[in-house]
Amino acid sequence: MKYEDAKHLFRKNKQYLFFDLAVPRDISSAFHNIEQITLFNVDHLGGTTGTKTDNAALQKVLSIIAKEEEELESWEQFYNFVAVVKKLHKLR
Repeated sequence: MKYEDAKHLFRKNKQYLFFDLAVPRDISSAFHNIEQITLFNVDHLGGTTGTKTDNAALQKVLSIIAKEEEELESWEQFYNFVAVVKKLHKLR
């Protein structure tokens, strides 16, 4: 993905997180220079050097994924609850 092709999709005052796990990379390195975008690629996962920086980046990625997963599960529970309430409301 080239930044020039996608820049119109980004809203100001919103943060974006991208994980590019493709080899070769699918997301242009130009995204690294955009303040509102955090881009992780395969090199951040410690596959090439195993340095402390790589390990710290991996821990950050895993932490972000875990947080997003929790938020998604919470949203899914709420969505399921709303569906049940709507069904119960129709039975009245």
